[in-house]
Amino acid sequence: MNLKELSLGRGRLSNAGLIMLRMLPQLTYLDLSGARPAPPDNPQGRGAAAGFPEETLKVLSGLKDLRVIYLGFSAITADGLHTLSSLDRVEKLGLQGCSRVDDSALAELIHWKGLKYLDLQETPVTAKGLQAFRSARPSVRIISGGVPPPPPAPYSR
Repeated sequence: MNLKELSLGRGRLSNAGLIMLRMLPQLTYLDLSGARPAPPDNPQGRGAAAGFPEETLKVLSGLKDLRVIYLGFSAITADGLHTLSSLDRVEKLGLQGCSRVDDSALAELIHWKGLKYLDLQETPVTAKGLQAFRSARPSVRIISGGVPPPPPAPYSR
């Protein structure tokens, strides 16, 4: 198979299904935005995140040709991003809406040497965290927009 681009976001994916990605080592573009685990695939532990258990993150870190990866609206953590830091060729990383991407996660991204574009919209990254990242990696273009607004109050009559 010679598949280069794959979008699987917004679906329920089993860990076994995501692990099948190891059969696609030539992928250059991967969109897993909004992926949710299919029960019971939600183990706890280092790097565990909704849709991205540690075993799956290790498989993703083996996709060495990836240039673009979207993980938006997932529960990826700093530990998960550390596991993926071996993806030297990733130039564009989408983390929009990732509620666990904070300043510590941003500090992990400093080590992503190929990174050129970073989407941090609707994440809890602080201005201080952004400034530290920009000081360390001034050439990376960042799209940011703060934490999403809280949900509206329940309707009452």
